[in-house]
Amino acid sequence: MKSLIRLVLILNFSHSCYGNEIDRSFSRTDQQIDSIFSGERGAESQHAAIQSFVEKIDKVSEMPREESIPMLGTMLRKLSRKNIFQVSERVAVYDKAKEVLLAIPGHAHYYEERIRDAYEPLKGPNPNLAINHAQTEMMFGFETLKHLPSPETVRVLGEMLSETWELRPNGDYTPPALAHPAMTTLGDLGIRDAPWRPIITSTFDLPGALPAWQAWWEKVSSGQRAFSFKGQSGEYRFKPDGSWEATSLLNPPDDGPKSPKAESADRKQPAESSDAKSISTQSDSWPWIVAGTIVLLLTALWLWVKRR
Repeated sequence: MKSLIRLVLILNFSHSCYGNEIDRSFSRTDQQIDSIFSGERGAESQHAAIQSFVEKIDKVSEMPREESIPMLGTMLRKLSRKNIFQVSERVAVYDKAKEVLLAIPGHAHYYEERIRDAYEPLKGPNPNLAINHAQTEMMFGFETLKHLPSPETVRVLGEMLSETWELRPNGDYTPPALAHPAMTTLGDLGIRDAPWRPIITSTFDLPGALPAWQAWWEKVSSGQRAFSFKGQSGEYRFKPDGSWEATSLLNPPDDGPKSPKAESADRKQPAESSDAKSISTQSDSWPWIVAGTIVLLLTALWLWVKRR
């Protein structure tokens, strides 16, 4: 039970720490990097590592799907983290790796298969024996999927929204529901007019978020509602057979990722007050505090019931 609770908290933490987009305004000069890091973390090593990424991307067409997808996924995760790469060219390489990976059919199903294969043994009589493998696959799988805004990713995550908590015959809970990490990953995809932010940040109503996403998915999966991604000029609508049609938006909003120059210009605007920053920071962190508190309360309740 403790291992499963730990997995829930780690999954929450992974989504609160990393966004679905690289910070395009962030980079350091070689001198700045070398003053902070050295050896394998220094500027020369970072440039060399990114150059090796470029060479691997150029050879993707020669690789089988089972090799190219995890390779590109690892690139996206590493390039999105400022504690790994600070050199400016990481932005362009991130964009290229993302473009190439999204063009591979099955890019989301690959991670779905890995997550489900690792998750299934947790439903058995000895879930703790499989917890480490499941933890690894779920963390890396969902963290990669949030970098892949595509109809395929939306379908994979949307179908997981119905997989919620259940009680076992002995009174214990099943492993952490796939519905929760699927929901938070959908919230990180950058879907326009999605139910993620308005529900979580304005009311802190975490339990109410899942029903809202499930209602959204019911309309999207049936084709009643189209959806689109921020930064893209098209929208998608699912068909009854599970495929989708793509159409161009006549006047797409200018909500895409900004270039470093645009980000720099924004930073020259009047600074936000310290009080406003404090409120903003609290709004972003509260959902995860609430989620952790809910999990701890459930654990305490389970232990109390079992002792009785």
